[in-house]
Amino acid sequence: MGAGQWYLRSSGGNRAFQFGNSADKITPGDFTGDGKTDIAFWRPSTAQWFVLRSEDGSFYAFPFGSPGDIPVPADYDGDGKTDAAVFRPSELNWYIQLSGGGVIVQQFGAFGDKPVVADYDGDGRADAQEFGLRCRRELRWFCLFR
Repeated sequence: MGAGQWYLRSSGGNRAFQFGNSADKITPGDFTGDGKTDIAFWRPSTAQWFVLRSEDGSFYAFPFGSPGDIPVPADYDGDGKTDAAVFRPSELNWYIQLSGGGVIVQQFGAFGDKPVVADYDGDGRADAQEFGLRCRRELRWFCLFR
C-alpha cells in the first residue's frame, strides 16, 4: 500500500506529512472538540478510525464499523465534536458512535442511495444518521431530520 500523504496550507504555514495509506478513507473532523479540524482516516479493511489530534500531534485509534461500510463522520448530537459514524449499504443502516457515549442505529434509504451528511435544518446537528440525504438513481433527494 502506498503512503497517505497529507499537505496542509493554513495561516500558520505549510506542512506535509504521512499518515495512513492510499486505501484509507479520509475523514477529517473536530473529534477532540478543540475547535480545530483533526486529521483523520477510516481504514476499510479493519474498520479502524485513526485521529491525529490537532492540539498536540499525538494520535489515537479505535474500532467502529465493518468492512464494506461507508464512513460518514459529523457532529450528530450538537456537542461540538465529530462523531464516528458509518452507513452500511447492505442493510441501509446508519451507525453513529456519539462522542459523549452511546451508539445510535437507524435505518434509512434505499439500495443504491449515497449518504450525504450535513446540517440541513440549521439546528447544529448533522442530519444523517438515518437523518440524511441520499441521492437516489432517480436523482431525487430524501432527507430525514432528527
